[in-house]
Amino acid sequence: MDITNYSFYFWICIFIFLGAMGKSAQIGLHMWLPDAMEGPTPVSAMIHAATMVTLGVFLLIRTSYIFENSSYVRFIVVVIGSFTAFFAGLIGLFQQDIKRMVAYSTCSQLGYMVFTCGISAYSLSLFHLAIHAFFKAGLFLASASIIHSVFGEQDIRKMGGLFYYLPFSFAVIFIFFFGLIGFPFISGFYSKDIILEFSKVKYSMYYSFFDFLISFSALITLGYGFKFLYYIFFGKPKNSYYLINSIYESSFYMWVCLFILAIFTIFFGYLFSDLFIGLGSFYYFPYIYSHNFNSFYYDLFNLSFFYCFFPFLGIFIFVIFYYYSFNYNSLNSIRTFFDYYVFNKKYFFDFPFYSISLIFFSRVCFKYMDKNFFETIFYYWPLNFLNKLKTMIFFFNGGYIYIYSFFFFISVFVSFFFYNFFNFYFFFIFFSILFIQFLVF
Repeated sequence: MDITNYSFYFWICIFIFLGAMGKSAQIGLHMWLPDAMEGPTPVSAMIHAATMVTLGVFLLIRTSYIFENSSYVRFIVVVIGSFTAFFAGLIGLFQQDIKRMVAYSTCSQLGYMVFTCGISAYSLSLFHLAIHAFFKAGLFLASASIIHSVFGEQDIRKMGGLFYYLPFSFAVIFIFFFGLIGFPFISGFYSKDIILEFSKVKYSMYYSFFDFLISFSALITLGYGFKFLYYIFFGKPKNSYYLINSIYESSFYMWVCLFILAIFTIFFGYLFSDLFIGLGSFYYFPYIYSHNFNSFYYDLFNLSFFYCFFPFLGIFIFVIFYYYSFNYNSLNSIRTFFDYYVFNKKYFFDFPFYSISLIFFSRVCFKYMDKNFFETIFYYWPLNFLNKLKTMIFFFNGGYIYIYSFFFFISVFVSFFFYNFFNFYFFFIFFSILFIQFLVF
């Protein structure tokens, strides 16, 4: 097989990327992720923020030398990653369940990492993967702390005003939120803002469009992060007076975990940026491909002024949008339409997978499996057998003398037959048969 054939690399990369798409919940194969994150929150913090869903991205990073031989697949990676970051962020913006918001945020951030692999910045993708693990695990655990404090409630519309009751939870979530949006000098700033800057290295009309999607996705991240904070901690309390006065902070053990993750969220990017994307990144070059345009290290403070103040701009935009959308009926009706009919339905991605396929499969199972196979083997066959057995028992136990006499003489005949071969056991067999006849008849 000729490994210099680029079609050979194309198909290898396509199948590797399909596996990574399913594992890292990229658009089209992302429907399982929010439902999987409905499980126990500590489990979600461990496997959904740092290990399981990021394995697909890590697979792309480790196979970077293979992907660099197929520019077509890298373009597909850019398309899928940018659309995942954009559409998953929009869905997360209109979610009302606190855990589903964090779940779709994870899906959107995975789109960032995949997009970065598509533009051949693999070490930068690895850096964002490591930073994302800390603030996203912190958001999951902080969400669990809030759910625990409000007695299992997960709908953010039923919260509000918790700033006075949960000050520590507010402080750590504020730090994690700053890490998520890439606020200056928090860990997310050292990776996410460089991704936004580095997305402009491909000079073509197509890549400019995907650069716009990634940049707009950063604004959407600010949107659902601001919504997360506003609905939970600010405004008027939206629950009963008794429940509000029963709210309490989580235990010391939860505080310790959140405090450790908050410390890493603040300092990890600053301390380890040189190792991942600075002068120390040359250590990874034998294992992770480095393109000729990013063989130099990334100088964070050479970023454009716009990206450094991107979070402030986004917060301002979404504060204005939320204020006017609730105070003007026209904007409120538009927001409600997109909220319910588009984003809350998740662009109807679930419809062909869950509705059409489920209805078709359930009909096939009902017609061929349930009605034909299982009912025939486990219902009709045992029923017919028992009916025939019942008929035989009723026939032999009908109270007629000739039936009893027939069985008596058969027993005597069998006993004499065994007597010729097994003389020692003759009386034992004979009286056993008579005793059984006595019990039966």
